[in-house]
Amino acid sequence: MIIVSIALVMTARDVELIGALRQLHCPQAVIFFLSTVFRSLDLALSDYETIRQAQITRAIATRPRSFIRRLRDLASTAVPLVAIMIRRSAEIGDALLARGYTLGRPMADFYESSPWRLIDWGVAVLCLLLLYFALGPHPAVTTLL
Repeated sequence: MIIVSIALVMTARDVELIGALRQLHCPQAVIFFLSTVFRSLDLALSDYETIRQAQITRAIATRPRSFIRRLRDLASTAVPLVAIMIRRSAEIGDALLARGYTLGRPMADFYESSPWRLIDWGVAVLCLLLLYFALGPHPAVTTLL
């Protein structure tokens, strides 16, 4: 399930995921939160790569070390990453306030929307059938013989 979730987030565009949530009539607060998370994943990954490259340049964690040293190296990666995330979240909050964003206002309709076609319904039914066969009631093998 985790692998499928990661595959969905990595292969679908942010606009498509947000549009699907809007078509499902999810609350605006949920859509905003998830859209911020989806857009932040790529930024966090690029920040991690930048921090990791800086550590390699400084010759930090380039040779095998003990478990305790690896934990210390993890802390030296996590601290700058968390600091960057906190700074970026403050910048996003300031930008939202500057644009006058409030949760009480209706949403703008500038998103992509596409109606469900027959193939979409077919894939949804197929997925539900697979889920039923994977998790549903299973008769004993001896009763089938």
